[in-house]
Amino acid sequence: MTWQHLCWHGAGCDAYPSTRGVSPTDEPAGAKKRAMASSEYRSVDRWRVFGTVREVADVFVDLRAFPRWWPSAFLGVEILEPGARHGLGTVASICSKGWISPILLWQLRIIESSYPHSFVADAWGDLSGRFSVTFEPDDPWVNVVFDLTIRVDHPLIRVMPLLVAFIVPINRRWVMRQGEEGLARELARRRARMRQPRHSGRNLGPRPWSIGFDDGSLGQHSFAEW
Repeated sequence: MTWQHLCWHGAGCDAYPSTRGVSPTDEPAGAKKRAMASSEYRSVDRWRVFGTVREVADVFVDLRAFPRWWPSAFLGVEILEPGARHGLGTVASICSKGWISPILLWQLRIIESSYPHSFVADAWGDLSGRFSVTFEPDDPWVNVVFDLTIRVDHPLIRVMPLLVAFIVPINRRWVMRQGEEGLARELARRRARMRQPRHSGRNLGPRPWSIGFDDGSLGQHSFAEW
């Protein structure tokens, strides 16, 4: 069973719908009316991480890696339509969950890419709206600014509109804090990987080494001899 089916069953549904090829303009009129009736929420959040603008932008372009470094929010990401080199036009199907929110199934399309300075994406599904992410250099740091205008269109949220104003801010603060910490770890991991020496692939055989006893009784040995 794929992560999509697990997420869909976890959301209380019997079958996982096909999202391939779906776009906001393909949504039925009923879905649009429900979206308009649901609560809209706007927030501006700021992260500050050590690194360069390009390092941070490269992490955000790699949508498939989000569940690895931001697992508190992203349970799975499937690329439906690969975009250009720096993400423009990419369409992804996303399964996400917050601290106290239900599992959300939604799609995202990157509509603007000013790599490595900013990205803008439209979303539709259980989570709909617009996401804008900007990377501001502040050497040796990078300020990441999220400007989000979203609607939570999940059926469970729609039947409890009075709780949205309470749940969404708490959930957002927790998710964002986890994301900032995860991004810092991911940047450190990628830098450490880049510093690792690259081997040519040739088998040079065991390399001799010595143990520094004064009497030299052990002499020169190779790892293969132990």
